[in-house]
Amino acid sequence: EYGGVVALSEAISVASTAFFSSTVADACHKANKYVPEIVEKAIENLRDKVDAEGLFRISGQQTVINKTKEAFDSGAEVDLSKSDAHLLSGLLKLYLREISDPLIPFNKHSSWIQCASLAKGNDQDQRIKTLISELPKPNRITLGYLVRFLQLVHQNASKGKMEASNLAIVFGPTLFRPPNEGGKGGVDSLSLTSTVSVLTEVLILKAKDFFPEVNLQEKILDNPLEMEKRMPLSGVEKSTIMLSISSHREDLKDSLVLRVYAKTGKKQSEEKILVVGQNRIYSFQRGGKPETEIHYLDLTEISSTNRRQMKLSFRQGISDKKINAITIKPVSYASFDIDKIIMCVCQQYENNFVGISEDNKFALNVSPNERRDEILSKVKLPDPDEGCGGFVRTYSTVCDFFNTPIQEQITWDLDNLFYNNDVKLFNVSEFVHKDKYPNPEFQTLVYSLHHNTWFTSFIVDGQKLGAEGVQLIANMFETNSTIEKLVLRNAAATRDSIVALAEAFSRNKNLSVTYFDFAGNSIEDKGMLSLSSFFEKYTNPVVYIDVSNGSVQKKGMLAFLSALQTNKVICDSLKDLNISNNKLDTESSRKLGAFLGRATQLVTLKMADALPNFQYICSVLEKCASLKHLNIAETKINNKQFEDFVYFLN
Repeated sequence: EYGGVVALSEAISVASTAFFSSTVADACHKANKYVPEIVEKAIENLRDKVDAEGLFRISGQQTVINKTKEAFDSGAEVDLSKSDAHLLSGLLKLYLREISDPLIPFNKHSSWIQCASLAKGNDQDQRIKTLISELPKPNRITLGYLVRFLQLVHQNASKGKMEASNLAIVFGPTLFRPPNEGGKGGVDSLSLTSTVSVLTEVLILKAKDFFPEVNLQEKILDNPLEMEKRMPLSGVEKSTIMLSISSHREDLKDSLVLRVYAKTGKKQSEEKILVVGQNRIYSFQRGGKPETEIHYLDLTEISSTNRRQMKLSFRQGISDKKINAITIKPVSYASFDIDKIIMCVCQQYENNFVGISEDNKFALNVSPNERRDEILSKVKLPDPDEGCGGFVRTYSTVCDFFNTPIQEQITWDLDNLFYNNDVKLFNVSEFVHKDKYPNPEFQTLVYSLHHNTWFTSFIVDGQKLGAEGVQLIANMFETNSTIEKLVLRNAAATRDSIVALAEAFSRNKNLSVTYFDFAGNSIEDKGMLSLSSFFEKYTNPVVYIDVSNGSVQKKGMLAFLSALQTNKVICDSLKDLNISNNKLDTESSRKLGAFLGRATQLVTLKMADALPNFQYICSVLEKCASLKHLNIAETKINNKQFEDFVYFLN
């Protein structure tokens, strides 16, 4: 009856944004349940107040009732849990009076009035049951829910002083409002008052016979979010919007398109056209004029406490610190457009950034939790491996973000060479064929690796990235959790960019790197101090460290070797260490000796031209049973150190 997509679509097309003056069916569709939200909230909060004296007869404070009504009509989430009995009863009566078609619909009114002329007993009861069965399902279930509650009030009449006859006088004119009343107000005709009161009293007294059960949990649609996409555009709007989004390689047929009410800042809410595309969320004015674009990488939060509104919070560019917001309301509260928008945004985000952790997504603050879970249950997670762990899709999205052309050769290589051959090594020289760094191609590729789960090695060997290029890599390592091997050899990294890299490592709780090669960069003491701070606290095993030719002096080397010696995990895992062409002194040589005394897996040690003091090293070298390769080329040794070293060799 009301359970199909067609019926719901028809209801949406005529639905009012108002709550009180709409129909019961409209109110039910707003909640996807067969009892309007306001009726359920009022009655459930009245259950422990059924013995309140004069319930439904004594009026509540009208100004508070009117404000509560306005809150419902505005789309706010209204909490009635602390409201007094007479406010709740007054609100319920007001709602039933103001709905445009009463619970006993206008087109059924005469049949019910004729039923009243039947003698009380089986004949009348059977006729009432027939008339109840003919009511639209939202009206039928809501009526049953109401009169079963009124029967409970009647049963507590000894305290509340409201028997079925009293309640019938209150509700009869509202339930059986005649068609000639045109929509609002009570019945004025005295000739009908007695008739409808008698009918209402019968409904209350025999409520459980007429309505054996009322299922509040029954939903109108099991999957309202899976309805077909609507594209409510005129020809001019469609062509204008298509022209606008095509510049971002978007297509309307792959997008969710809805008319909504939206506002930004202090502006008034206005009707807009919302397009949820593959790369961006767009807002257009009526007629198709572009207004707002939000790239998914700029999205910081989606918040929604109910299906009547949501807020999108976003930056405007990667370096923008200001958070902007757009508030969206559906054109009709009878639709599930808000939930559908949230679901579609989440789906596109998952498609664009496969495997991204919850910590690195935009904040999704949707309540209640059951609603949030229902929305997320409709989001289909893509294959975590396809397209090199979604790298191809991410790369396309990132290119759009930076307004950089997609390199078709790169996407072809990824799909046909890397993915098909299970290649997980990302060598910058194979993707970027330019002399100057950083460049747009390098920027988009590195940014695409922020959350990628396919590649496990990242190689830069001889490409002069400079400080800016290394900073891009540092930004990537703040979030990447799968790269295990990092080679940044002869990359023209500066001490400040090494500091940025070390700080990024420290901030990433999911860092997986076990192989560190920083050879040939200007690490210097400043950079080495930051690396030392990182290595001292790093909890993952490390198998390879190369800081050779780093222009590191005694202070930096002392801090570095102290960090290695302090970290037991590194002592038990490091196999290769290269500190060549940096400067050791007596204290740092002591620390090197202390580390060697704790190292259980070290196979290769290179310290060419590092000027170590062998007095503190040789005595522990002979205890380092795992050591197989030692490089001390270009090392000047005095006689005493030479004797110690010869003793070690013997």
